[in-house]
Amino acid sequence: MIIQTLIFLVGCQGKKDSLQDTDEPDCLLETMELYALDGYIDDRTTYSYDKNNFLVVVEIDYKKNKTIDYRDTYTNDTDGTPLIMDTDTDGDGDLDRSTAFFYDSKGRLETADEDANVDGSVNVRYTYIYDDAGNLWMIERDEGPDGTVDSRTTNFYDSNGVMTSSEWDSGDDGTIDLQEAYTYTYDDYGNIATMESDFDVDGEIDAFYTYTYNCL
Repeated sequence: MIIQTLIFLVGCQGKKDSLQDTDEPDCLLETMELYALDGYIDDRTTYSYDKNNFLVVVEIDYKKNKTIDYRDTYTNDTDGTPLIMDTDTDGDGDLDRSTAFFYDSKGRLETADEDANVDGSVNVRYTYIYDDAGNLWMIERDEGPDGTVDSRTTNFYDSNGVMTSSEWDSGDDGTIDLQEAYTYTYDDYGNIATMESDFDVDGEIDAFYTYTYNCL
């Protein structure tokens, strides 16, 4: 869930930054629908905001059967920056996981500490590394955490700062275990309208995403 949201954010922001129209409205993402081309996966993600337009809840309805199967609830600071993400992984209303976010001096996400058992202990630490252009370049996953990287995701961008592909090294041993390429279309305001995902970079589309917005 976090990865797909990051893909959306960097894919959209790179395009919007390349536009010159300063009159475009602010648009809040409302839904993301995933269509796997084999018909196996078909779900809807809904994004909800508070009165300040800060993201507070993300819910996933697998199979679009009007049942909430997964929920992230955010606690934000006064600027709307997420500090805590509480996760209900099965939609039963119980807290299953809690993640705390920490930021660098530039306001960029630097680390995320995951408490997988909601017992006050950190089980997994994610570290976010940026390139010279400020793009999210790498995500390192440290189980324990014990200071050793257990897996690593590397992102690649075009000249506009739009994420075009990702690579996942599951053992941080230099072997690429998964590659994924992304292709976007945009609406008139520079928001992502659709995204095609090629899981193994073989030129064939494996999943198709559509996005809807509330433009203020």
